Amino acid sequence: MDTKRLTTALLGGAVAGMFGTVAMDLVWFRRAKQAGTEGSFSEWEFTDATSFDDAGAPAQVGAKAASVLGVDVPERQAGMATNVVHWVTGAGWGIAGSMLGASVGMPALARGLVSGAAAFGGAYTILPVLGIYDPIWDYDGKTLWKDATAHATYGVVTGAALSAINAVVRTSR
Repeated sequence: MDTKRLTTALLGGAVAGMFGTVAMDLVWFRRAKQAGTEGSFSEWEFTDATSFDDAGAPAQVGAKAASVLGVDVPERQAGMATNVVHWVTGAGWGIAGSMLGASVGMPALARGLVSGAAAFGGAYTILPVLGIYDPIWDYDGKTLWKDATAHATYGVVTGAALSAINAVVRTSR
């Protein structure tokens, strides 16, 4: 793969993954609003959790990673850790799908769907091992359906964004 294709795959995948992350988060925010959550999307999106115990899975992953690296992250940084790990993860799955597709010639939409499925599967294989999630069989069908459809949204939007990015790059050559 030449340097331009590699750069496009990396940067395009990261940007597409961020679009997918916004889309997935909008799905979760809509569901939260239907359940009675108040406030704006940005208030909901950029959490201000004050402890790792109260923060979501991304913050807990960040705390475990920091611990392995010997870095002490203060509890007051739990909200920041949630946001950083969440967005890096979304960009990372976009990069993974983009690189996979670029290396085997997979269509962009399929790359996004693979990224979404991998993110969903990764959550239920990696996070239980880390002690953050329960094993997948401990969740009810409704919970898994909500999570799967949110990740499918991530995949569709990531794939569409990859397709658009690739089209722009092709026309600029």
